[in-house]
Amino acid sequence: MRLNKFKGTEGVRNWCGPTAMSVLTGRSVGYCAQLCAYAANTWRYQNHRSFRHTKKTIKGVSRRELEQALLTMKFKMVLWHLFNGERLPCQQKTLFRLMEEMRTSEWRQALLINVTDHYVVAQKGIIYDNHALGGVDYRKFWARRRKVDFVWTVERK
Repeated sequence: MRLNKFKGTEGVRNWCGPTAMSVLTGRSVGYCAQLCAYAANTWRYQNHRSFRHTKKTIKGVSRRELEQALLTMKFKMVLWHLFNGERLPCQQKTLFRLMEEMRTSEWRQALLINVTDHYVVAQKGIIYDNHALGGVDYRKFWARRRKVDFVWTVERK
């Protein structure tokens, strides 16, 4: 899958979850944040009306909420198997080490990576997030020493 250019939305702050979705799907950050807010309202705050999120107030997004928002846009997250057949989470790997150990076939995939409370998107050694909208080489990325929690490949359904 080919990554897209980041599409900002006037008045909506680009947090890491909606920004990662925007780069993966090609939709605007406002649309992605709206889907994340809907998922958060559905899963987190079913009985609390005072906590309702909108696209302007959504900040932290859980894995479940991100997955639900991507499913709405006809994308699926597949947990990645690697490291001698072990399934992530692999708490000992840093983002830098993960990118260093990738093979050519893995290098070309669109990866959604969760590193210590932050979502980034990677493909061909370039990492995208809300701090690096145009993409940065993984060797110069600001969070390269953070521990990797999960890695997913993102595919169209």
